[in-house]
Amino acid sequence: MKSVQISPKVEKQILQGVLKAIETKPPVTRINKLKEALILLGFGIIFFFLFKTFGSSRWFQELFPFATFAFGMVFMHIFIKAQQVFQWPVIGQYVDRAKVETRLRELIV
Repeated sequence: MKSVQISPKVEKQILQGVLKAIETKPPVTRINKLKEALILLGFGIIFFFLFKTFGSSRWFQELFPFATFAFGMVFMHIFIKAQQVFQWPVIGQYVDRAKVETRLRELIV
């Protein structure tokens, strides 16, 4: 398998983020599945009524795909961040702080 080369600048940013996560120990705050489903259902109902009310309008037909795309991007960003926070206590215990700091010193020189 071919490995992907990362520039030293990007690698440094990633490793600094890992060190920050190790130091801060982000709190596990996760929206439970019921709230998540209710939020999605609420937005679905809102989009449905907007489409039923303004569906024949030309501006709405042109704007609706962009609005739903933007909503999807925002929701996925929130979902991915929540997953990262939720999974960090499990993954973080396997990260060797000394190796991360050593590599950062190598990148600075």
